Amino acid sequence: MNNKIDDLFDSPPPAHTRGFFDPIKTREWMKETAVAGFHSALNKIETPDFKLQVKDVRIDNPNKKFSLKEQKDAILEKKDLTLPVKGTFELIDKRTGKVVDKKNTTIAHIPYLTERNTVIINGSEYITTNQQRLKPGIYTRIKETGEVEAHVNPRAGTGMMAKLIFDPEKTIFTYNLGTTKIKLYGLLKDLGVSDEEMKKAWGEEIYQRNKAALDGNEAEKFYSKIFTK
Repeated sequence: MNNKIDDLFDSPPPAHTRGFFDPIKTREWMKETAVAGFHSALNKIETPDFKLQVKDVRIDNPNKKFSLKEQKDAILEKKDLTLPVKGTFELIDKRTGKVVDKKNTTIAHIPYLTERNTVIINGSEYITTNQQRLKPGIYTRIKETGEVEAHVNPRAGTGMMAKLIFDPEKTIFTYNLGTTKIKLYGLLKDLGVSDEEMKKAWGEEIYQRNKAALDGNEAEKFYSKIFTK
């Protein structure tokens, strides 16, 4: 009699999943995510007169594999092992719809994942399960709860890490410093952002809900948290 549990674990993982240690599938996901991400982000760039249109975003030589010798040389010579992402950029005149400039160029270089589930950057080999320190910037994600979160990571010694969170059920923005939750509407208002600017950015309904949720001096809470001795 077959054991159903054993049969389940002996089955190959579905195409949309990967095994616990599967550098080949992970490498393909990295390439797919990079292409989709750059295509989506770059095609949103525009000014009142022009917009950027990016076509044919792709990994140059997508099937490239670095041999063990190439990996060793990269470590010894303090180099990166990466795959270039390329695309065709078109600058569109919004008034006429015509292409005024066009260029095929490299957009970025993404790390190459080795068969050991590692990446090689500046001659150092990093295990991908160990997170490197984030560079200064703002990193966004949608949590499993549906909340949209932006992680604010300042340059070392210049400020506190924070999280900007949007609750989709309450439609409220909060700026979280550790365990301190600050209503974003009140903080922005105290910092000089006008109601019209917030209404334009958030829309009427979300603006009204955030305004109505204000219940204290948010700038004072922010100041107390930042400058607590």
